[in-house]
Amino acid sequence: MITQKLYKNLSFRFIIYLMEESEKILKNLGSLIKKLRLEKGLSAVEFGFRCNMDKPNVNRLEKGATNPTFLTLIRICKALDIELKDLFKDFLLK
Repeated sequence: MITQKLYKNLSFRFIIYLMEESEKILKNLGSLIKKLRLEKGLSAVEFGFRCNMDKPNVNRLEKGATNPTFLTLIRICKALDIELKDLFKDFLLK
């Protein structure tokens, strides 16, 4: 039987694991968005204009320092002229 102390320790470790995985996912997503932006020949400013974001937010997004909302992801895909499914298809292949 798992003691309460052991359970708390396992729960804490699991939360840390999820946080670390979230950071990796966001960094990978940001890197992919930047790669796609550069392939389209868009500057961060032009891309931000198309997504309704300022340049600092674009930079945070591409560094994985922010978690974009679903609506932001839709705007990003429109700016890159791709479908949302294509963004995740490419992302999941990493």
